[in-house]
Amino acid sequence: MASVVETVTKKKTVEAQKIKNEPTSSPLARLLAMELNLNLVDIGKGTGKNGKILIADVRKFHSKLEEARSSIATSGAYFASVSA
Repeated sequence: MASVVETVTKKKTVEAQKIKNEPTSSPLARLLAMELNLNLVDIGKGTGKNGKILIADVRKFHSKLEEARSSIATSGAYFASVSA
């Protein structure tokens, strides 16, 4: 059985790796991304200093994602009506 120290150390290492892989972002950008169920890694490099993801980057990404979703839904409806 693992000791408490080993368990805590392992947990801290995993948390540090998660933080290291996540791009830097403003607190509001992180909050908005969470509310919209977006992953900051998917957004990529932001427009802020040193590539920091800003709230405008999250909004722009979400807007493009919604456009793509509606485009797919529209084209899907078109193909369904053509094949019927």
